[in-house]
Amino acid sequence: MSRCRRGFYVAMLSPLLGFIMLYTFRYTFVADHYQYVACIGPLTLAAAGLAAGFERVKAKHAVPALAGAGTLLCVLGGLTWAQCGAY
Repeated sequence: MSRCRRGFYVAMLSPLLGFIMLYTFRYTFVADHYQYVACIGPLTLAAAGLAAGFERVKAKHAVPALAGAGTLLCVLGGLTWAQCGAY
């Protein structure tokens, strides 16, 4: 992870470091779900990179690119399905 993305992630997590008292901390100290807000920036950069990569793929390479994207979606869907068992 680059220094800029780490800085963004830390800045987005800064309210959870305890320097600022959030209202939800009055009832619970479990705030790990707030990390999802901080993940928006790196995920947006990754999505933009993937979109730029797919734009560079020429028409003759469209089938392998779509197959790779479909495989990625299937793998991520399977991992999500497996994680759902924990809940």
